[in-house]
Amino acid sequence: MDADSILQHDSLEKIVRPVLEDENVIAVGGSVRPANGIVIKKGHVIKYRLPRNIIARMQSLEYARSFLAARILLDKINANMIIFGAFGLFEKKTVIAVGGYDSSTMGEDMELVVRLHEFSRMNRKLYKIDFAQDAICWSQTPEKLSELGK
Repeated sequence: MDADSILQHDSLEKIVRPVLEDENVIAVGGSVRPANGIVIKKGHVIKYRLPRNIIARMQSLEYARSFLAARILLDKINANMIIFGAFGLFEKKTVIAVGGYDSSTMGEDMELVVRLHEFSRMNRKLYKIDFAQDAICWSQTPEKLSELGK
């Protein structure tokens, strides 16, 4: 989980559920949403509104359009290729078997998930990489163009 992220109060329980319900689950990605525009009270997100900042607002819409919708569809055919570094759960032994994160790549979270798929298929292992859409992690998004490319 990223340092600038906040978990919804029941998200750990929800991200672990697929692992407890299916022994073939080797990884689960949570739903990452922009924290810009949320109101937190006593550790709980009580309100969400679109951010006022246009760059953050555009990212919020993009998260909903492509990330959330795509994950739901790809989950149905076990084809999710990315688990956000901000909020994911992995089976330790399988991650170790594929060599863990490759810090020399730009998209190490996607690269790891691709290797998990490849390893499991090559070894004819029944496996599932799941998406827990109701396990929500709020993460701050950049509000300046100069920060967006980082």
